[in-house]
Amino acid sequence: MNAPISDHPEWVLFEAVGLSDTGYIVGSGFRDRKQAVFLLIPKPSCGASATNDFTITRGGLRYNNTTKRFIQSVAVMRNSGSQTISEPVAFVLGGLSPNVTLFNLGGNTACALPADRPFVALDGGSTWVPGQTRTVVLEFANSGNGGIAYTPEVLVGAER
Repeated sequence: MNAPISDHPEWVLFEAVGLSDTGYIVGSGFRDRKQAVFLLIPKPSCGASATNDFTITRGGLRYNNTTKRFIQSVAVMRNSGSQTISEPVAFVLGGLSPNVTLFNLGGNTACALPADRPFVALDGGSTWVPGQTRTVVLEFANSGNGGIAYTPEVLVGAER
């Protein structure tokens, strides 16, 4: 085998000796010229777009005078696909209007391109069966008081 490990060229995998119970590769080799044992864990893949498997219905925007933010009940999101989804799901806002930020943001995409799009996690810790509906409430800060527009996308997978 004698193959360098791509992220660490100073590490050399000499022999793959088996698989762990979780499917990771167990091997031996050299790290900085010293014999070592490796547990190779595959990098998770980026979340995949599953937008076509969902029916997304956006509600109207309303202004909350107390918080000074706009609220939108989005996504009467229905799994309109034929498969049960058991992976994490995120509602991504692509091309969000300038001067608008998602206040209740779960994070920004880093793995799924284009990067730096805000998202709200819809994980819920359970499976999402065909026909099941979930609603997410979005809260926007709008410093310019202009229009609020975005392109919705649904990503399925752990890395976003």
